[in-house]
Amino acid sequence: MFDGLKAFIHHGNRFIPDPTKVKLPDSFSGLPVISANPCKHDCQLCVQACPTKAISKSPLSISLDSCIFCLECQEVCPEHKIQFSNEYKMGTNVYERLQIKEGHSHSISIEPSIVRDEIIRLLGRSLKLRLVSAGSCNGCELELNAAGNVNFDMGRYGIEFVASPRHADGLVITGPITGNSLASVRLTYEAI
Repeated sequence: MFDGLKAFIHHGNRFIPDPTKVKLPDSFSGLPVISANPCKHDCQLCVQACPTKAISKSPLSISLDSCIFCLECQEVCPEHKIQFSNEYKMGTNVYERLQIKEGHSHSISIEPSIVRDEIIRLLGRSLKLRLVSAGSCNGCELELNAAGNVNFDMGRYGIEFVASPRHADGLVITGPITGNSLASVRLTYEAI
């Protein structure tokens, strides 16, 4: 018993009291910011460097639904026109908000008027999710697993992963859906 008490005194609390108030380090690659300064000589380096073709020119914009935050565009830009902030709030239910344009400096947000009342009525204060790994590199699974550990404790918000799709309210798919995983993803989706 004394060993456990001694360990608690030595380590203190191991959870983050409120994850929404945590300041992320400057090295975190979050919401991209495109300055309004014009490119010199109609430079196309960032467009050419993007491996997913998430950047388009005229006007310069980044599509967050394609961006993998590799920072290639930031590194090749001689004018430092594209910078990645440490803003992590990038979830939205309005597709147009995923298009980051020149001079865009505000965070992305959820449009509350679109959220259906029955979702709040049905789910209340809990959300049960079924995770399907459909060809991922296991990086997403590690992050989702970390969201449930003692530091972040998503369970305190009523969010948890369940073993059966019959008990789930929603489906989380990690990775690109490969041909071999398509049938299992479809079965899981239909079971929910």
